[in-house]
Amino acid sequence: MKKGLLKGISFIGFVGISFVFGHHLGALLAKMPVISLWENELLDFLYLGSILVVGFVLMWLLAVILHELGHLLGGLLSGYRFISFRVGSRVLVRWDEGLVWKRFSLVGTGGQCLMAPPVSEDYQVPVLLINLGGPLMNLLWASLWPLSLALKPSLGSLLLFLFGVLNLLLFLMTIFPVKGKVVANDGWNAWELSRNPAAREALAKQLLIVEAMTRGQKARSLPEDWFQVAAKSPIDDSFSASLEFYRAMQLMDKKDYQAGSLVMQELLESDRPLPGVHRIMLRLVRLYYNLLTESKEADLSLLEEKEIQQFLKAMKDYPLVLTLNYALARLSKQDQAEAARIRQRLDRVLATYPTKAEIDSVREDLELIDRIAAGQPLD
Repeated sequence: MKKGLLKGISFIGFVGISFVFGHHLGALLAKMPVISLWENELLDFLYLGSILVVGFVLMWLLAVILHELGHLLGGLLSGYRFISFRVGSRVLVRWDEGLVWKRFSLVGTGGQCLMAPPVSEDYQVPVLLINLGGPLMNLLWASLWPLSLALKPSLGSLLLFLFGVLNLLLFLMTIFPVKGKVVANDGWNAWELSRNPAAREALAKQLLIVEAMTRGQKARSLPEDWFQVAAKSPIDDSFSASLEFYRAMQLMDKKDYQAGSLVMQELLESDRPLPGVHRIMLRLVRLYYNLLTESKEADLSLLEEKEIQQFLKAMKDYPLVLTLNYALARLSKQDQAEAARIRQRLDRVLATYPTKAEIDSVREDLELIDRIAAGQPLD
């Protein structure tokens, strides 16, 4: 879908909904009975305002939970297996020991439901229901908007009205295909996957990789064919490009740094539709590798770029970011005190991190950094 047309539709839709929302909200407020608990207009206003603010935050959180539950339901109906369910930074994840609560957040997302696909020989998995289940769940709850208008005006009907509007907003934000700078939305994913068998295969393999690593299997131990797309398609897609990202990470996990660095370089220099979050992470991993091999000559100008700084700030507790900062402190700045602070923070993050294999890999990386700082060459 052309960006100009999509922006035009989005703008017209936003203006139209804003007009209808404002009209209905004004009519509802005008008909509401006056609430006076303090016999003081200012105190009454602050009381009502605080209820609406707290209610708005709680309703937005509930709308996100319902959205992710829609993905979960759509995945289960399509034969997918549960991996994890995240709202904000709280993650319910399935390990071999059972379901456990962990912490993780990803820039550009309010939540995420990850599920492993049903096994098939050609990896052609169902994609529509699992991707559109979230927006459709919000559309269902958006029906509270017209329902609230049929009720007697009150604080309760006002909250129902706002909850319906929030669900409609989340539906519109996720159903129309938009490829964001960092991550794409549900509508884009459904559209791209539905028209491309290579994308469906790449998605299935990525989810199998995520499931295995979540439960403790290292990338280096996983089947090689999980990191390659067999299906042919004249249309390149972000999912196939992302699988190349995972292949680079697998090579790095195998300690084949030169091959991994080459894959990263080729991917970054290509015009393939790699998601923004993976492109940024690849650049940071390359910088990390350069620190390991030539710490004193490593080009750190990447860290001055605005996009990179925004990512580092938003993902300050992501293991890759903390590991990179630890390498900078130990190998470039040679600041033991700063390195110790970063190490303590990283230990706290790893204690609640949801992906077992990444926890083990980070600890290996920390030992490697310490060995290089002590004068030992990179293996």
